Amino acid sequence: MKSHCLVLILFLIVDIYLDAERFLDALHYAKEGCHHHGDDLIFLFKLGQCYLGQGDGAKAVDQLMQYS
Repeated sequence: MKSHCLVLILFLIVDIYLDAERFLDALHYAKEGCHHHGDDLIFLFKLGQCYLGQGDGAKAVDQLMQYS
């Protein structure tokens, strides 16, 4: 249960930063999520959103292709 809560909190932090268009901050926490919860595909998806927000379409596609 504790691990699931930490994943949710990290996910929400990334979402808040994305909504605020603070893409570098969101990217930091999305990478943390991938590092600590690599089997959770949602963080790969969030990485793609971060890269897209920064204008790096190539990296966004790479991340989103891993998600599919």
